[in-house]
Parts: sequence; structure tokens; C-alpha cells
Amino acid sequence: MANLFQPSLQPMLDANGNPVSGGKWYFYLTGTTTAATIYSDQAGTTAMENPVEADASGIVSPIFLDPDVIYKVSRTDADGVAIGSAVDPVRGYDESDAANAAALTAADAVATAADRVQTGLDKTAAETAKTEAEAAQAAAEEAETNAVAAAASTGLGGALYADTTAGLAAVGEGEYFYVENADGDYVEYQDLSGVATATGLVIVGPDHVEEALTTATAASTAIATITPAFEAPADPAYPNIYDPDIATSGDGQYANNSGNALSSSAKWHFSGFVPGTPGQDYVIDLRAAVSGWVIKRPVNIQQIHCYTDTAIGTFHSYASATFSESDRKVTFTMPAGASYFAWNCQQGGYDPSTEQFAAMRAVSFAYDATDGETELYSSYRDGSERKRKVAEFDDAPVTVVVDDGSVYVRQPYNDDFDIVRQVDVSQTIDADHTGAVQFGFVMRVPKGVKPSDTVLFFESDGDAPYDARPIGRGGDTAAPENLNNTYLGGGHGFYCQKITSVAHGLSLTDVGDVGTDGAAKSWVLVDVPDVDTLTIAPANEGTATAWDFDTTLTGSTITFSAAGAVAFSGSTAYEDNYLLQSHAVSVWLDGVELTADGVYRGYRAEVQESYGIPNPADWLTQLIAGKGAASPRLLSDSQNATHVDLSISYQFGRFGEMVTYFDHYVAQGYARTGDGYWGAQQWLVLFRRSGSGDRINQYIPDLSGTVGGYDFSAIADIESNSSSVNVMASDCVDPSNPASHFAQICKTSGGDPRWGFAYGYARHVGIGVPATRATLVDRILNISNVEKQYPGGVDGEAGATASAGENHLAVCWNQYYDMADNQEYTCNNVVEFADGTVHWTIDIHDTLDGVWINHDAFKYLIGKSATVIDSTAFTLHSAAVTPKGLRVSTTGGYGRAVVSIV
Repeated sequence: MANLFQPSLQPMLDANGNPVSGGKWYFYLTGTTTAATIYSDQAGTTAMENPVEADASGIVSPIFLDPDVIYKVSRTDADGVAIGSAVDPVRGYDESDAANAAALTAADAVATAADRVQTGLDKTAAETAKTEAEAAQAAAEEAETNAVAAAASTGLGGALYADTTAGLAAVGEGEYFYVENADGDYVEYQDLSGVATATGLVIVGPDHVEEALTTATAASTAIATITPAFEAPADPAYPNIYDPDIATSGDGQYANNSGNALSSSAKWHFSGFVPGTPGQDYVIDLRAAVSGWVIKRPVNIQQIHCYTDTAIGTFHSYASATFSESDRKVTFTMPAGASYFAWNCQQGGYDPSTEQFAAMRAVSFAYDATDGETELYSSYRDGSERKRKVAEFDDAPVTVVVDDGSVYVRQPYNDDFDIVRQVDVSQTIDADHTGAVQFGFVMRVPKGVKPSDTVLFFESDGDAPYDARPIGRGGDTAAPENLNNTYLGGGHGFYCQKITSVAHGLSLTDVGDVGTDGAAKSWVLVDVPDVDTLTIAPANEGTATAWDFDTTLTGSTITFSAAGAVAFSGSTAYEDNYLLQSHAVSVWLDGVELTADGVYRGYRAEVQESYGIPNPADWLTQLIAGKGAASPRLLSDSQNATHVDLSISYQFGRFGEMVTYFDHYVAQGYARTGDGYWGAQQWLVLFRRSGSGDRINQYIPDLSGTVGGYDFSAIADIESNSSSVNVMASDCVDPSNPASHFAQICKTSGGDPRWGFAYGYARHVGIGVPATRATLVDRILNISNVEKQYPGGVDGEAGATASAGENHLAVCWNQYYDMADNQEYTCNNVVEFADGTVHWTIDIHDTLDGVWINHDAFKYLIGKSATVIDSTAFTLHSAAVTPKGLRVSTTGGYGRAVVSIV
């Protein structure tokens, strides 16, 4: 027998209490996105379509749940936009119905609060959100002592009676009352013509309130710890009197040379009318916009238009003949007789899209140069009033935007830009993807871009000039490992062959049949995708754990033991990407899980991932044994033996660094034959502009000589390497202390560094400890012929066999950094680890004598002790971080160090 899901009797309401026409209820198995079975009848015999769609009044047919199933429930509007947060768990048995309703009510309150944090973008919204979350908790606490009092939140009121007869006797026509049911919850009734009619509202009773109380308490804590997003001006003390959100009518327009008429042109923007006072100095600032945006008249004269009224025909005069600072920032004096000023700006590099106009307007500012506290007023040409006070900077350095399966992490880069890393946390499993977390492009974003505009800017600037283009490439970054000379996990599936065999006549019940090809090599049928295609995998030719697969397919016929000879006309190498066992991914900020799309700010973001890599030989054995099953076992099935179990934490810190904690546990032993290794990280080549002459250079410290013809210690141009290069521990000056970090540098055709990307292993923990590293890895880095980076963590140096129970922790770090100001500072990276340890990695290709070096991160570390833990030709004179930074010396044109700051 199924149980009624009580909330289905109530209209679906939005955050404003309005019915949601066409809204949808979704039911999943707890903790998953797997659709769960629901029913339209109490007998539980008729399955109901899932999701369940509401009518125009927000009403759905009654929904019944399986009492033996634990559900996750979510709601969306007709367009698929989430309403509130998913509620998990929701139990199908009777006593939880009231608690389910209460939990959903609490979730609504929390969602409303979260929405205001995510969309309000100011401190007032955050305070309101926190208040509403606290109110949700208070409501649950009140219900714990007096459940009926919670009815007041519905606006209906009503008192509690022993039964419906007593209730009808006490109330009048149309009034409400409550009766306690057998579960101890309170059912609301309405007197309709003398009949006690259940409204469908059930108030949670004292015995069942704990779940709602816990939900509300957790929600209050979560909301309170999320810092509100902010609008970042050029100067936070000054109100911006140019409103980018409204001044859209000027996109694609400019005021002519006489200032008295508007013309259309794709690359131009006219600001509209900004109020001013004669004799007052004002500033127009476009410096935060991407390169190419400049302030100018059509004839390239840099002047500001001034007007007597908010109409284009009321031109008065030009404010200045030349700009006082640059063509992207000007301070000018408002002329006598004028009341408004305006300007044209042009993108010299490309025709902006609507999104690119929006990104430019979002970081454009006009303000009073002498009185930053004055509130200024104006009217637009459409008559709407404008009053804008720019919010102050928030000092939380990390912004996380969760957006439809992608996570955008924004971190400090330099004085003018942040970097934004795109992280795909919900990749679809298909022919090219296993579903493992992948890292996309890394983009520089002007600091003035509002957090809420981060994704807009990120996605709109693919054609923007150099300073807004990506600096890091995205794609194949999920690191696999090599087991028994086969790459598995990360972005790699299990090697198979798809063969074309028209009208082969086989079905899924034939999966597990073993056949031989023209060379008498055995293959196992693992899938039947369609009537003309079969998927086969090479049979294991090794042992149960040290398996071996010969992937060469010979001939044009497979002769199966049961199905007989099957001719095929072609074959395609194919990876079975349904590989990862018990795969789980979640997103966190400062210890709070982020489960809803939105904009969040804090100090440390994290993406957690875990999965098992199965033993493919065991899978094939199980398929063979289970031949005849209508639904053959997938490779990712948890019943298959697990070879390696991985737990990964990708952490994004306040200094722009990313730190990876990669826990590697060997559940079943395997052979480290041939190229057998794992490195916990792999990176694509650094981004360079096509056709610009940019060059990619590689740096590796402390090598004893050239490797593959390249002098990596001196920074080598690898733009034209035609074959991969292996860097071995024996290539290092001290093989017992092999290089633990590496860097790629993008340089101009003239050799000037643009930016760098350094990465490596933490030297104080796990496999990065030098004495440990020397015993575990021989090949410390492979550079492919397209400059892709494969650092080594553990390989055959650790032994020919990885034994069951072997457990290693790799702590990796990486950071993008600007090299324009200090071109000889090859690496200049400050990384903070989860244990509080801070490492400054500094590599300098120059001779310095007692020079102070500062870093943006040092302002947070003043007074902390500084100790060199690894160095070459380097002297640290400072004992602690000072306001001036750290004083250092190098000798012979080169010096490097890793400095611990605690």
C-alpha cells in the first residue's frame, strides 16, 4: 500500500505565495538524480508520470509514495527553474508525511533567503536573507512547543479540537480548525456547509518537528556564512552616477561631432545624460573594461559632450580638448551653463555583442571628483529616475558562481584583474567523457566586473582582445592512471572496439559470449548498441589483477562460442566511459555545501570528488558468467571488483591558488609495467594568441644539463618540439631531491613574458616530501609533442607491483600569475594549504643583492615567520614577512627557493 504525499494536496506556490501554473514535482531516489517510482493510487499499483505537472492553479493529482523508498523531492516552474531547494530525505512511510510538508515549508523559507543573497547583491539583501533563515528556525522551534501555533504562518488561524464533531460545533461556516490524527500531527479542516472538509494542510506535531528544526537550523547557519556579492566600482568611496543597467539605449550609437544628433554604428556606445554642476570636476573611468574601449568623438578628438537638458538636441559645448590622464580615464571640469555631460566610447578591436556591451557598461564609472559622498540624481531620456550608490568592496577574495552544472571560481590575479576558472562538475557520460570533473578555460576578468556578471563576461569575450582572452586552456584535465599498462579513470574509459555488422541478429542476452578473430585472439561481447553494431572488448590474457589486453583486432569475422560466426565490415576503437564506480561530486564554500545555482563569496572554495576504478578483467569475467541476462552489468557497477579508490578535493584559495588533495588507495594489486604511473594532475598547454607570435616556454629548476636538447633550467622555448620529452629524476642536480615544481610561460614574439602557470607537489606532506618522492617516482615529468604536461607522482620506482592496501596522498598546487611587471621572476607563487601552511615559491633569473620582494598575498601574512626549506643560490635575509615583503639575494644570475611562512 502506498502513502499519500500530503504536500501534493496543496497548490504549488512561488516565493511570493502565488500559484505556479505548470509547475513540476520531481521525485528521485535519495542522494541521486535517478527518477523514483510514484503512484496515482493508494494501492500502489498504478505508476504515475514523474515529474508531475500542475494545472493553472498549481494543483496536481494526489501523489502516493512507496513506504519502503526514501525519496529526494524538488520542484520547478513550467520553464524548469528550481523553486526552493531539493528536500532529501523524504520518506514514503506515513509518519513522515507531516514532517515532509514541514521540511518543504522550511526549504521554501531558506530558498527565499538564498535567492535574495544570490540576486540582491548587497548587504541589505544578505541581512534580510539571514533574518528569514533565522525566522524559519524560530518557526520550527515554536512548532516544537506548540504545533498548532504554526498554523498562524498560513494566515488561516484555527484552534485544536478532539475530533471533527467538536470542531464543527465550535466554528462557523467557512472557518478553520484542527484535529490531531493518529500520528500526532494536526490536520486542518474547514467548515463547508456543516461538513468538516480537509484542506490538505497538515501541521507537524511535537514528535515529528525535529527534522524541520534541523533543516531550518542548518539553513540559518548556511545563509549566515555566505558573504553577499557586491558591485565593485573604480573607487568604492564614490557613487557612480552612470547607471550601466539602464543605459542600454546607447549601445550601437554615438553622438555626432556636433553633439546634437545620434548616429548608429556597431562599435560605439553613447552614455546618455549624466547630471553635473558647472565648475565641478568629474571623472569618467573605463579602465576596468577590456582593451579597445576608449572615450572619443567620431573624429578621434578626445572630448566630453555637455548639454543644457536631457535631450540630444540641447548640445552646449565640449568640456575639454584633450584628456588629462588617458583615453580610458579623464578628469574634466563642467563648463558654465551646462547641466549634463555625456560621452561616446568605441571598441577599436571588434564589433561587440549585446553581452560584450553589457560587460563594458558594468565596469564603466562616472563620479564627482571632489565629493565622493554626494548623492547625485538624474533622469534618463525615458523619464525614469536614477539614483545610485555603489556598494563598498567586500574583502572576501573568492567568488563562486554555480550555474547549470558548471562552477566558475573567481580568484585574485593582479591589481587589475581576477582569474576565473571554469569547472565542469556534471559532465554527461558519453563517447568522449567519463563524467569525471574537468577544468575548462581560465579567463582574466577585470576586477570591476560584478560577481553576478562573472559568467556573462566569461562567456562573451571569446573574441575580445589580448587582456580578456583565456590564459589557460580547458579540456582533457581529469588525470587518469596507468594500471597494468592501461589508462583508466579520470577522462579515460576502458578500451573496446565497435564493429559494424549489418543485421547481426544478436541481442543483449548474447552479451558475455566469447569469440575469436582472424588471429585466434579472444574477444568478449560487452554491448549491443543497435541492430548493426556490436561492442567487443579484448579478453584478459593475464591474471585476475595483473591483467593484460591485446587490443589488435584481426580479420573480418568474429566466431562466438554461442552465436557463431559474425562478419563485420569495419571497426572503430572505442572507450567504454561508463567506468567510474560510486561517482560523487559536490561543491563547497567555507564549509557550506552549495546545492543551488547562485553567486557566493568567501575565502576557500572546494570541489569534492570520489570514485572507484573497477577491475575490467573482473567485469569481463562477470559478463561471461552472467550471459543471458536481459540487462548485462555495466563496467561501473559497484559489484565489480574495485582496483583503486580515489578521494579528491580541489580547493581554491584567497591567493589565486588551486590545491588538490588526491588520496589514492589500492584495493586490488596491479602491475606498474611499462608506463605504469599516476600523477594526480595533468595540464594542457598554456593559452597563446593565434597568429600573434606568442611562444610557449618551459621551466624546470635544478636540472644538471639539457634534456631532449632543451635547457629547461634556463627557460626553453618548446613551441616547436616535435616529440615528447621525458624528464627523469636522474636529470636533476640532486636525484634524491627531484624537482617538485614546473612552469610554463607565455612570451611575446619579442621574448617578453605575459603570464605564467606554475604547478607542483607540496614539499611538506604526502608524496611531495623530497625523501619520499625520490623513492616513488623516476619520470618526474612528461611533456607531450603538443606541450601537454604530465607530472609524475608514483611510478615503477615504487616497485613493479602496487600491493593491495597501499595508500598514498598527493597534495598538488597550481597558480596562474602575471609576469609583466617582474619579468625575471620566473615563478612567484604564494600557496596556502588546508593545514594552514603557506609556501612561497620564488625562482629568479637575475642577480639580486638585498632586494625587497613583495607579493599581494604578503599583506595577509605580515609578522609570520619565514624559513627557507629548499633553495639554490638564494639567501633570505628576512626572518618574517614585513610590510615591505621579504628581502632576498641571488647569485650568478639565478636563484630559487621554497619558503615556508607560518
